[in-house]
Amino acid sequence: MDFADSQYFRSGNSQYRSLDAYWHPVAYGSEVRESPVQVTLLDRQLVLGRINERLVALDDRCAHRGAALSSGKIVDDCFECPFHGWRFDSQGNCAHAPGSNASKSVLSKSRILNYPVVESAGLIWVCLEQVPQYALPKFPEYSEAGYRTRPGIAFEWETSVSRCVENLIDISTFSSDNDSRGETVKDELRWVETWWEKSTLCFESPLLENGRIFRMLEAVGVAGASRSALTDTYRVGIPGTVHRRRMIGDGEKCYVLFFAASPITTTRTRCFWSYSRNFSESEEYDSLFLEGVLNDLASRRSIVESQFPKIVPICGGERQRESLVCSYDTPIHHYRNALLESSRLHLRSREDWSDCS
Repeated sequence: MDFADSQYFRSGNSQYRSLDAYWHPVAYGSEVRESPVQVTLLDRQLVLGRINERLVALDDRCAHRGAALSSGKIVDDCFECPFHGWRFDSQGNCAHAPGSNASKSVLSKSRILNYPVVESAGLIWVCLEQVPQYALPKFPEYSEAGYRTRPGIAFEWETSVSRCVENLIDISTFSSDNDSRGETVKDELRWVETWWEKSTLCFESPLLENGRIFRMLEAVGVAGASRSALTDTYRVGIPGTVHRRRMIGDGEKCYVLFFAASPITTTRTRCFWSYSRNFSESEEYDSLFLEGVLNDLASRRSIVESQFPKIVPICGGERQRESLVCSYDTPIHHYRNALLESSRLHLRSREDWSDCS
């Protein structure tokens, strides 16, 4: 999908447009150092950089002739364009225009949009509106004493943020032994109780017998893992984060998966993730946890990418074509309602908010 097509899609889809008002992850903090870095968020190219140790996010487009600032460098606390050497400060104001005889008042109009940007939980987050609709998602274990935290390798899927999140909160895929891809979902799955903590959707789900998970736990030194009770607690941040805390046995041992999805376009998503654990803290076990998560995600990628439409239907006839009638559909039903309400709130003052009726 080229830029024109995606803009056309944007103009007709209130769910996608409303994402401008949220914090989105765009890079790991370790990826942004001395040089400018380009990222794409919601069809928009941005340049990231650190100026005086402070993160800056601007449109990646020089106000002179449109060249990408990310191809240049940071000079005298400014982004310097590689084309003609124009420089822009952290607010997007033109600070230097070589060869220009324009007055300061004229150059003051040659500015670039800047965006709220912050680093949290090892990720760089950007919001495309000046006032984010909600606070940053929480990942307390990232810096909590007693937890060993490791980032995973970011990956991209050809689908929307909403489809990625629904995949992560589909408890049927975690509640049975998925060594065999087409195994029938266990009938013991019960109705899931959900609750809200401000803008965060929460629910708990006990895991039924799951040989794959038990084998991994025993491999990292958890004695008697196969006899342990496992309970997952989910915290879902609208629109694109999942914090899953897995309690083992009496709850003294747990490990956490934090997943944050970033909408590159309507139908392409970059997924960042990290995990934390408070047991088996030896470095030798890191790869087992990392590979376990990646293998689990890889086993479902083709299915998730095949789902149509790419953006989950939250209203109208398309939503009615998907029957959320199973016990394990409860969190997904509430997630879709939250997306619908978000779209309504964001667009209520606009003529096209009725798109979500």
